[in-house]
Amino acid sequence: MKKVLALLVILSVAAVISCSKGSKEGNVVLGTVLGKSMTVSDFKKDLIEKFAFEEDKLTDENVKTLFREYYSKLPFVQEGESVQFFEKPEVKEKIAAYELDMKKKFMGYYLWKNDIEPNLKIEDADLMVFARKLYLEHILIMTEKRSDKEALALADEIKKTLTVENFDKIAKEKTEDPGGFDLGWIDQNTAFVEAFKQAAFAGKKGEILGPVKTDFGYHLIYIKDEKISSLDELKNDKKVTDDLKKKKAGGLVEPYMSFLRKKYESRIHYYPELLKDMKKNQDKDFYTFDGGASVKVGLVMQWLGDKTKDYEKMMPNVKSYIQKEYTDTDVRYLEGVEKGFDKDPVFNKKLLFELTAFKSTLYKEEIRNKAAEEIQKSLTKDDLKKFYEQNKTQFQDKGKQIEFDKAEEWVKQEFISRAIQTKIIDVTNQLNKKYQVEFSLN
Repeated sequence: MKKVLALLVILSVAAVISCSKGSKEGNVVLGTVLGKSMTVSDFKKDLIEKFAFEEDKLTDENVKTLFREYYSKLPFVQEGESVQFFEKPEVKEKIAAYELDMKKKFMGYYLWKNDIEPNLKIEDADLMVFARKLYLEHILIMTEKRSDKEALALADEIKKTLTVENFDKIAKEKTEDPGGFDLGWIDQNTAFVEAFKQAAFAGKKGEILGPVKTDFGYHLIYIKDEKISSLDELKNDKKVTDDLKKKKAGGLVEPYMSFLRKKYESRIHYYPELLKDMKKNQDKDFYTFDGGASVKVGLVMQWLGDKTKDYEKMMPNVKSYIQKEYTDTDVRYLEGVEKGFDKDPVFNKKLLFELTAFKSTLYKEEIRNKAAEEIQKSLTKDDLKKFYEQNKTQFQDKGKQIEFDKAEEWVKQEFISRAIQTKIIDVTNQLNKKYQVEFSLN
């Protein structure tokens, strides 16, 4: 009884320590925004409520990384908005194209969650296939090093010497598997060669099986132990259930995609006659999807490479690639729009985080371009010579110094690159101050 009470005290203390640690992590200050401290817990709440992040996928380390990522970009977006940079027609066009691209990517996830996943019924019988687990050791005699006949003869010879008692010792000496002889616990879900797995699961605990032929050679397999998982254990095994869903999804996804391609086939257009003269027609569309993607003949030329003359034979491969990379994306998007998924507040929240990053990149690029223009206008040869002298060791070829006259263009590019980096750092500091963003050292 005393032992039980002692154990309960230990567990209670451990639980308190664990909660305390979690609480401390959540209270770690990431920085300040508009003069207010932002903790891990605060920003985690924002990520979930404002950007529809999934709570179970947000570790404290993720939150810390995302905080710095988001707030290092937000001041550039705020500044871009204040100077109406994002109102420029060409910029609005880029943002709209990016937003559509991201919506198409997200739509695949929405269709999966709504149309595929609910139909993935995992029955108890499906799970029980993985109930039996085996602890295996093996000796591999590779056919890579000798003929098939020689490998089989050697495996047979070794097997004659094997017993349950000496298998470990002999396997350690004789196996040619680079990973060693001890394979540990496996089940029907383990990614092993099928012939090997079938042979192992046909055996019983304590048996030495083989030789079993695979592409690697001949295996002698020792079933050292076995155990049977309960149904409840299997239901709580995330790896097993996730892998089962993936396998079952394979039987649902392709019929579903075939249905969508058929539904929207009137929007899909190919122009194979243009490939008869690819060079002449390289700027024309070989493939179009009404309201969606298109593929130029020139791009098909690049894919085909030196096989352009055999384009007719290659057409199935080309069309298969286009279908996977372009058509399927567009039909999924249209189907999602038809179902109204694009109007879902959660769907649009997911876009906000990505759009902040993209808009920040656009405005930073504007700053870089303007900085490059200003620097080049004011840049003199004396500036370059001075920079060259200060960084002479950088301008070498195979350890030999390159004279300024020969390295001038290189020096110029390096000078401009560093000046732009300095400009971006200065602007970053200015904007962080203006929009009251500070990062802690945690």
